[in-house]
Amino acid sequence: INAEYMGGGASAICSDKTGTLTTNRMTVVQAFIAEDNVVFNGYGVVGGTNSTTLDHDTKTVRLPMTALNADDLCLGLAMNTTASERVVDGEMTWIGGNKTEYGLLGFVNRVGRNYANMRSTVKAGDKRTYPFSSAKKRMTTITRSAGKFLIHVKGASEMVLEDCTHYRKRDGSDAPITPVVRDMLLSTIMQMANQGNRTIAVARAEEPGKEFPPEEPNPPLTLVGIVGLQDPIRPEVPKAIHSCRRAGIKVRMVTGDNMNTAVAIAKKCGLITDDDDISSAAMEGKDFRAMAARDPDRLLETIPKLRVLARSSPTDKLVLVSCLMDKGDIVAVTGDGTNDAPALKLADVGFAMKTGTEVATGASDMVLMDDNFASVVRAIVWGRTVNDNIRKFLQFQLTVNVAGVLLTFVGAALSEHNEEPLKPVQMLWLNLIMDTLAALALATERPTEECLDRLPFFRAAPLLSKRMITFVAIHGVFQLSLILYIMSFGHTMFNVGPCTHHDTGVGEMVDGHCRGGLVHATVVFNVFILLQLVNEFNARKLYGEKNMFSGLTRSPLFFAIFVLCAIFQYTAVQHLGEFMHTTPLNAEQWKYCVLLALLEVPLGLFVNLLPIKQWSPGPNTDNSQGLDGNKRAAIRNAKMAAGMIAPTPTSASSGMGKLFGSAKGRWKTAITTTRMQTKVVRMIEKSALKKRDTAHNIWGRHATETLAFGPPGGTFFK
Repeated sequence: INAEYMGGGASAICSDKTGTLTTNRMTVVQAFIAEDNVVFNGYGVVGGTNSTTLDHDTKTVRLPMTALNADDLCLGLAMNTTASERVVDGEMTWIGGNKTEYGLLGFVNRVGRNYANMRSTVKAGDKRTYPFSSAKKRMTTITRSAGKFLIHVKGASEMVLEDCTHYRKRDGSDAPITPVVRDMLLSTIMQMANQGNRTIAVARAEEPGKEFPPEEPNPPLTLVGIVGLQDPIRPEVPKAIHSCRRAGIKVRMVTGDNMNTAVAIAKKCGLITDDDDISSAAMEGKDFRAMAARDPDRLLETIPKLRVLARSSPTDKLVLVSCLMDKGDIVAVTGDGTNDAPALKLADVGFAMKTGTEVATGASDMVLMDDNFASVVRAIVWGRTVNDNIRKFLQFQLTVNVAGVLLTFVGAALSEHNEEPLKPVQMLWLNLIMDTLAALALATERPTEECLDRLPFFRAAPLLSKRMITFVAIHGVFQLSLILYIMSFGHTMFNVGPCTHHDTGVGEMVDGHCRGGLVHATVVFNVFILLQLVNEFNARKLYGEKNMFSGLTRSPLFFAIFVLCAIFQYTAVQHLGEFMHTTPLNAEQWKYCVLLALLEVPLGLFVNLLPIKQWSPGPNTDNSQGLDGNKRAAIRNAKMAAGMIAPTPTSASSGMGKLFGSAKGRWKTAITTTRMQTKVVRMIEKSALKKRDTAHNIWGRHATETLAFGPPGGTFFK
């Protein structure tokens, strides 16, 4: 519930592209193979120069090129993938690898080749694979045959092209890559990427050798072909991103795709609009890292405008999250890979994919069962609802506390017989309304996307807003004033009859009415309780809404509890006199009690119409307050690793003494901190046990700690 609560305040989301913004169903829709262009129809993709169009509905297609060129391309794809198909529950299912590999191997099968047969032509001892490197953005496999190595490379197209000195011609021969040819190849890559396709290049090289090198070799390569894969945008994503814009949440896409592909996808999603400046809205990982090391101040100025980080590494995501959190943003991060774990762990809310690795799942706060960005937005809606419901409960409870406590003291002081206005059993009924029933009524309202029409709350914002404090003050003073007036003049207003034997010692006759007697005391009790019941409707609104009754259909439990409390109050007054210290009231007296309680309705409208602005941080506000020591240390370490800040000076000690000395100091600090926090927790638990247990039944332990220990974004004791 802590993550859900913090998610409601998210002001920045760093999202992956594949599988989160897109469907993660990669399909080859375009290819450039040895000077020949092919494109599959039905995907809205325009082919390159003199391209051949193939039917996407045809199960097996024939490529319009020599068999040698097609075989070399398919062999490079087969050798540099790890996925395979197996029969699971009677259906062919992909096992291992990733969705990009599924699309590539599906293309191999579709053009009439068999990737499994291609792999089986090489013995296990004659093959060595160098896994995908996020630094080089490529994967390499070497096969050994007759004293020579055949090196297959598959990876990011423009990065593989940098290492290519030759390219495959249409007739199967290899030719040098001249500047003109290189421009043509780059233009082909851009033409694919601008349509939102992920571009993968396949290259090869032959070298003499017998023993596999320990490190991945980097020989001059020959480009065989480039394929473009399309991952369709999830249909609900553009609407979800529009909702984030409306809610003041900035969404940033962090992807390994090249700049053109990433920008094209961002435009389809709505992350980048026609009014945005691409030069500031999109950046490549290498430029991001260089700016972090050379000009960190400029990077911090650029990040607020950044929407797309292309060709990024997991470290880039970690640094981006660190900068946003240090600036005061409440950051949500999505990720599915092991390398995403540091960013998921650091973020205020980490969303792992159901299809992600166990490491990513373990480092996250929530798991998206459908791997869908729209689910992140739904989580934010729920988080905002949790935050609002907690504040509604606090707003109502504090009003009752202020009015009840002041009434007890002032009423007893003004009473000639030093009698409290409310008897102990009546106070117990008031506490039951204030704590348990009010919590159930106000803290169970269902979420609505209307909460996305306002800005997120700031990390440094106080738990009680100015409008909430105004609400408590005005309603509390009004209720106190009204009850004191009834205590003084209610015997006349309610036409209380003469004193009886029940009023001996407490009542006195004034102008023919029994003042301070049992009927008069019952009226005071009845009006005060009815004021609270009506004020519950006012407490449902936190942001100046004019209609206090709107949205009741989202909270059937609220209406049910209101009716239950009203019925019990009537029963307590009319039929439980001896137990509740009341006496039955007549219809006229009930009418005036209800009319006085309904004064809360126009008063609530008046309070909501007051021009009170939402809290916003000032120039000297520390927006990062509330971050615990571990997160602050992780942010500092990430910035130091990126070269944004200088390393923290260490003590003058050295060697083993330095090692053990620093370890001893850390242990002492940890023990002292733990002892201190334990003492504080025990002290607070003793004084707040009842409220903690009440909230625990509704929102869980973390919501209780929010109520008891501090403002949103504060450090929670665990």
